[in-house]
Amino acid sequence: MKIVQIISNLGNGGAEKFTIELSNELSKQHEVTLISFRNVEEGMLFPKLLHKKVQLIELGKKDGFSIRLMYKIFTILNKIKPDVVHLHLDTTLKYVFPLTFWFHKVTFIYTIHSNINESNRAIFTSLNRTFFNIKKLHFVCISESICKEFSKTFTNIEFKMVRNGLQKIKGKKNNIPKEVQSIIGIDNKYYKKLISVGRISKEKNHLLLLNSMRKFPTIQCLIIGDLEITDEDYLQELLTNKPDNVQFIGKQSAVVDIFSQCDAFIMSSDFEGLPISALEAMSVGLPILTTPCGGMVDLIKNQVNGFISPDFSEENFVLLIKSFLNSTEDNIQHIKRNNIEKFTMFYTIESCAKNYLKVIR
Repeated sequence: MKIVQIISNLGNGGAEKFTIELSNELSKQHEVTLISFRNVEEGMLFPKLLHKKVQLIELGKKDGFSIRLMYKIFTILNKIKPDVVHLHLDTTLKYVFPLTFWFHKVTFIYTIHSNINESNRAIFTSLNRTFFNIKKLHFVCISESICKEFSKTFTNIEFKMVRNGLQKIKGKKNNIPKEVQSIIGIDNKYYKKLISVGRISKEKNHLLLLNSMRKFPTIQCLIIGDLEITDEDYLQELLTNKPDNVQFIGKQSAVVDIFSQCDAFIMSSDFEGLPISALEAMSVGLPILTTPCGGMVDLIKNQVNGFISPDFSEENFVLLIKSFLNSTEDNIQHIKRNNIEKFTMFYTIESCAKNYLKVIR
């Protein structure tokens, strides 16, 4: 089977890493082409993971809408003659949906990588008003709660659910960069070490994390995220409000390796899909502390495989951290085992690829 994966860019986000890992997994038995609207740039970590069996096509898109880009996609699809075209991220649907009228024998899949937001709400509001050619597309959500949210809001569209998946990687302490290792090992004065992973943006609500960590001076918190592509004013606000026990360490390729030196994964987001970083933490058994954002309500059961707050308030987020700190060692070990077991049962890239093939068939 010929499968084409299309994504707007291959930057350092979770959806980008997922698309590459899914392409690699599908390429074991199928002919896979990965199309990126924008070219791969220096500093993008995940394209290095792409298997040599996957053909990568870069379209060189710049800012703004481009009719020429739509023509390029049409030409490529017409040449490949794929059985399946799989779209990721909002921009791709705008360009590819009109092409469904020409490729009648192709199965089109669009994966929704987040819950409803300003961008995708406009797209689905338009699609929900028309039945014309809508059945050419299979709409897939990445968690149960996100699927329910879309189904309830856009009642004329059928949404399927395929859980996000991830290639399991075993962390190696000797792979941690020296500059990160020096931060982790600052005179061992910290009782616990927490780690947060994700782009530096307002929806990640880092201010909640910073304000909460100020109340726990004996805990060290490491924040991994690309500092070069974020809003400079927002970054400056974070750095100004940063307590001494919080360190921004930029983007890192050895995230799972750094997990091996930490006691828990922490997420303060207002808005999420089903974060790949959380699945990475789960895969190595790291306890997860999180707000009830996006698919995290499906991933975490409180006190069973992590700690999830009932809302997004600072008061309850602080109580969440206290619950973790007050947990017995036996309870923490139980949480770690439950995380590894749940990941193995539901969130491997192998099971994810199989479920996408079921949607196709």
